[in-house]
Amino acid sequence: HPEDRVHCYRVLDDSGQPVSSNYVQIDKDIALKMYKEMVTLQTMDTIFYEAQRQGRISFYVTAIGEEAINIGSAATLSMGDLVFPQVLIMTIKKWLLAFEWIKKFIYIYIYIYIYIYIYIYIYIYIFSKDQLDQDSETKHGTNSRFCYVMTTFHYVLIRTS
Repeated sequence: HPEDRVHCYRVLDDSGQPVSSNYVQIDKDIALKMYKEMVTLQTMDTIFYEAQRQGRISFYVTAIGEEAINIGSAATLSMGDLVFPQVLIMTIKKWLLAFEWIKKFIYIYIYIYIYIYIYIYIYIYIFSKDQLDQDSETKHGTNSRFCYVMTTFHYVLIRTS
């Protein structure tokens, strides 16, 4: 039944033509800047991914194939918007730092965010040491427990803001 289907938001039809002409046009300079940032993100991903595979860094999540989503989302942010990224903070930081007026604010948010991450990780380690010791025997328990707590933390932040 077609009426039971979940509606899919589309910008282009099957032939690649715009579905509607009601979209806001992006300034050519901004569009070029966004494209350059997408290419830069792809280059950064390649470098960091290779470093992670070589064991030079412990953890990195790529945005391969998601460059436009990340840059497009970051490009819509304005002063006063709260950002709670999970792993793709580099994209948002890189885009926002391109604008002089936000440089002093974004660093404050990032430092607070990193501080909270470290605080929660220490809290988990101190108060859940026995559980972490048991989980470490499975070789993935500590990471999964940390991810669970951080996901819960993000949910609480979003719900309370």
